[in-house]
Amino acid sequence: MRDLRLMDAYLAVLVVGLAAGAIYALTATGLTLTYVTSGVFNLAHGSTGALGAYAYYEFRAKQGLPAWLSLLLVLGVVAPLFGLLLELLARRLAETTVAYKVVAVIGLQIGIVGLLIAHYGATPLVFPGFLPTDGFPLAGIVVGYDQLATFLIALGAVGALVVFFRFSALGTQMRAVVDNPALLALAGTSTSRVRRTAWVTGSVFAALSGILIAPTSGLDALFLSLLVLQAFGAAAVGLFRSLPLTLVGGLGIGVAQALVGKEVAQYQSLSGLPTAVPFLVLVVVLVTVKSSRLGAAGADRRLAPPLQIVPRPAKAPLLVLALVGAVLVPDLVGARLPLYATGAAFVVLFASLNLLVRTSGQISLCHAAFAALGGTTFHHLQDAGVPWLLALLGVGIVAVPAGALVALPAIRLTGIYLALATLGFGVLIQQLLFTTDFMFGALNNQPVARPSGFTSDRSFYYVLLVAAVVALALVAAINAGRLGRLLQAMADSPLALATAGTSVNVTKVLVFCISAWMAAIAGALLGAQGLSTSSQAFFPITSLLWLSVLAISGRGAVTAPIIAAALLTLPYGYISDPDVTELFLPGFGLAAIAAVLLTGRPTGRVAGGALASTREELRAKGGPVRARVAVAAGREV
Repeated sequence: MRDLRLMDAYLAVLVVGLAAGAIYALTATGLTLTYVTSGVFNLAHGSTGALGAYAYYEFRAKQGLPAWLSLLLVLGVVAPLFGLLLELLARRLAETTVAYKVVAVIGLQIGIVGLLIAHYGATPLVFPGFLPTDGFPLAGIVVGYDQLATFLIALGAVGALVVFFRFSALGTQMRAVVDNPALLALAGTSTSRVRRTAWVTGSVFAALSGILIAPTSGLDALFLSLLVLQAFGAAAVGLFRSLPLTLVGGLGIGVAQALVGKEVAQYQSLSGLPTAVPFLVLVVVLVTVKSSRLGAAGADRRLAPPLQIVPRPAKAPLLVLALVGAVLVPDLVGARLPLYATGAAFVVLFASLNLLVRTSGQISLCHAAFAALGGTTFHHLQDAGVPWLLALLGVGIVAVPAGALVALPAIRLTGIYLALATLGFGVLIQQLLFTTDFMFGALNNQPVARPSGFTSDRSFYYVLLVAAVVALALVAAINAGRLGRLLQAMADSPLALATAGTSVNVTKVLVFCISAWMAAIAGALLGAQGLSTSSQAFFPITSLLWLSVLAISGRGAVTAPIIAAALLTLPYGYISDPDVTELFLPGFGLAAIAAVLLTGRPTGRVAGGALASTREELRAKGGPVRARVAVAAGREV
């Protein structure tokens, strides 16, 4: 009897896991489809799902339309139109580097989430599901009709796409556009049409995923936008190119998540483990599978837009004026002083991120995790009686090994795969450690003290100002020294750096460790400014926001961190209208997209047939015959 109840319990877990896994598979399939046909890994895929769910809510709950008509409008009109917009964006990004593509899709993610929150509010809404919620008995358990329908809809959609992809003419063209778009164009096929179809299909899949999962999760823009993160593991199982393996991966991860959730349900400290399962799968695949099997990740060049916000001759005088102004801030800003103090702490953080992303050409989507480790380590060191300054510098005890750990995938991964690995690391830190006593504890709040003699807002502001100046001086010294030249050389050509006898791996580990240490110090300073540290400020999506803000702040090693910190903090002190402040978040996202579109296109000749990726372009340059000759000769047409 006991064995029978145990079997029933596991059968119920299996049903729950398959229903969730089917949605993961559906999301991951759309994501993989657009990636393999365009080369743009759409980190905003989850936001498309959120947009679809909110559109359904608008038609069904606010406009009172029937469920079938609401579904038809979302999947037949809204999602396809948004897919066409995404295709236009992807086309503009085709010639940019991976770093620019990552920034653009992160900006899109933040922009969509920000607009949804600005219009519908941050409080989750009750979603009017269209599937029946009662169930039927099966082998001793009750299976919900909504669970069965979700599984069948997702499985049917993915199965139909797999069949279409493999056996139809357009599916063959979709596969061909990945391998050789120029050759496909020579055969008389419009690669633009093929890619448009892929993006429309991917958007419909994303919208359907959002509509299917919203009844159980609630209508929450942030949660739904992060749905794509759960799908990363499934896409990784399919090596970001195989749709059948992606389906298997999604179902497997859903079942594994449900089983792990059942086994650790009685352990509070392991409550985040089920959510972490997809990221564990993602990280394991990325660090164990040969990078050549993951497909081309694109050119991996540093993020250094040609747009220079501050002219070079004006930099030194402006910096002197800025320093004088910063010293006078306590006498000029009154009650806004805490905001400026927070901005000074953020200068340290953006200096660390700028060093890693711009100078060395690496990608980090886990800087919030480094800052969180810094804040909590600072608390523990203070609690152990370590003097304030030593405790501040001592946060490197945890942050530096964490940076070295993140650097390990950087040794073998580049581009979007490195971005995914660092994002996975940040999510794992959040899910596995945030609620433990090692970090924020059950109360999600750890006290952090200011140094003795500098406890007032005015005096501690000067402590933060000194920290910001020291951080900027350190980054400037690194850029001007041998290490800076090595980092810039690594960003431009790792192969050339290796042939010069310098270890690229050691250089990568070194820059990750330095950047993590500085970010941890920034996290400690932010905690001291607020007199406590909590997880609210360090969720993984915060890393995406920071990278977007940095992307629109110019390229100077010293000026960009100052501008980024000012953009992130100061507007909230001078604009109090909530109707305006709630537009800051989408504004950062849209500004990041605009920055990439305006400055991200590479200059100079593009190798191979990349410029001749469409039939129209070939015709414009003299027709297919001339194009064939040019491609055969390996030159631009």
